[in-house]
Formats: sequence, C-alpha cells, structure tokens
Amino acid sequence: MQDSIEKWRHRRMTIIVGMVGVDGIVLAADQRATRNAQREDEFDDHMGIRKITHLEQHGVAYAGVGDDITREAGKHLADAINTGTFRFADIERSLERIVVEIVDTTHPCRFDNKENRSLTIGFHGNNVSEAQLWYAQIGPTPHYVYRILGAAVSGAIGNRARFFDSYFRANLSVERLIFLASHIVLNANRFDPAMIEGLDVAIFGRDGLRLLDETQKDALRGRSRELDNLIRQKILGVHYE
Repeated sequence: MQDSIEKWRHRRMTIIVGMVGVDGIVLAADQRATRNAQREDEFDDHMGIRKITHLEQHGVAYAGVGDDITREAGKHLADAINTGTFRFADIERSLERIVVEIVDTTHPCRFDNKENRSLTIGFHGNNVSEAQLWYAQIGPTPHYVYRILGAAVSGAIGNRARFFDSYFRANLSVERLIFLASHIVLNANRFDPAMIEGLDVAIFGRDGLRLLDETQKDALRGRSRELDNLIRQKILGVHYE
C-alpha cells in the first residue's frame, strides 16, 4: 500500500510543454517547486520559481522536471556550455555525455524513489542553423536523448491536461502555438493544484528569446477560462462564470 502511495506521489509533479513551430519554439512551464513532507505531521513546502533558465549569451534555454538530480544536470549543462566543452555541432552526443556523467557520479540510492527526471532544452541563435528542441531523460535505466520535432509534454505523467497536446499540428507559427502550450499548463493546475501553479512562457528562434509578461499571461488565462466554459456549454448546455 505504501509503495503504491509513493508511486502515485511521484507521478504528481511539475509540467513542461515544448512545441516546435515553423518559425521558432514555444516553451511553457508552471512555477511551483515543492518539497514533499517527510512525515504525517508535516506540510509540503511550496515555492514560486522560474523554471525556464536562459543562457542568453549562448542561445540556450532549458527547463526541468524532477528533483535535485535534475537541477544538477541543468548546472552541468550550463557549465559545459559556459566553458566551451559543449559541442553545438553534435548536440545529441554532448547531451548524452552530460546525462551519463550525472548518472555515473550519482549514488544509486538517490534514484530509488523512481522520480521522473528530465530536461527540455531549446537551442537558438548563432550556434545552430535553426531553432531546435531536445529532450534528455535522466536516470540509471533508462536514460536517453532525442530531438523533439513536434510537441512534447514532460512531467505530470498522470495529469489529464496532457490530453490537449493531441491538438498540436505541425507547420504552425509560434504565435498560433502559444495558447495551446499555455492551456495545457493552466489546465494541469486544475487537475493538480497542489503541485502545479503559475505560468511562464518563452518564445525563441533566430531573433532570440522573449518571456511573456504578466499582462500577456493574464490574457492567456482569460482565454483558457473562456475555452473551458465554451466546452462545458457545448457538452452540457450550461454556462458558468
């Protein structure tokens, strides 16, 4: 029973959405970091953070799901890029090297909790010929790296909001993908408000990266609520404010 509870808890986590458009990439993430209570008489610690890290000088942005091991992998990625040991000409092998290094230098007991750990990484700017989105799964078994050519949702494995990524279509501009990526994150909060809260959205391509401001995100929240009401009205014939 306890084992089943732990598996359920570790399926409840942050959410990252990446989508590749014809003119760039959209990366959307929630803003909640959680430290789970260790005993029955404790409460979970919640913090609002920015999960999208931008290495502006090098044209790289990444976000992760998981725990301290994921954060360490992100730091290794940043260090490799800042020190020039990361080879942009062979992104796949460079990312694989970082993942293997993390696994080899991490004590196996730290992987015992079966946490899902991954990085979603976007490359833009002069180091690459076109904007690229990559995924790196971190763990003793399995660990792998691949390039994302469409849409990918990381984290929140059991969250029903992941369904909305089925609406993704290729050959759309990032402006047309922003709402879909944001709607997935915002609805993930409805299904798991304890673990998912807030919204950050980054759009990047050859011209660099920009983060949406609060006014722009408020417009997305309002549009998301309107869509929820419209779906409910179409299905049930009732309307709620």
